[in-house]
Amino acid sequence: MQDREMFLSKAAYNGLQAYPGRFFPNGSSSPTTVAGCVKSVTRTGTGAWTVTLQDWLKGSAFAIVGIIKGVARYSALTATEWQVLGVDLTVPSITMAAYTTSSGAAVDIAANASNMIDFVLLLKQKGLKDGSAY
Repeated sequence: MQDREMFLSKAAYNGLQAYPGRFFPNGSSSPTTVAGCVKSVTRTGTGAWTVTLQDWLKGSAFAIVGIIKGVARYSALTATEWQVLGVDLTVPSITMAAYTTSSGAAVDIAANASNMIDFVLLLKQKGLKDGSAY
């Protein structure tokens, strides 16, 4: 499954648009394998990343509605979780962090073909009212 390329898909419902994204953590280095709405990822500290989104998401045409945390797949890291710390659509970027569930300490996720973080960015085009045809 991880060998398949993740194709960008857009689903619209009542003006909502869903954009999937994925990256593969790379231990103490910045991830180099990304897919979907992710343009690049920079490691900013232990277990912390800034995810730069594709340029077409930049600007004021969209309003952030939310982020759905997808399945984070880790090889032998059962007590690890990740969270979204912030979203800035002017850049556009997302800041994320990984931590151990037992202590809350930041943790790097090793480079491994089985280690990946998936998410779905939910956006709504500004100016559309609920129920608008898209």
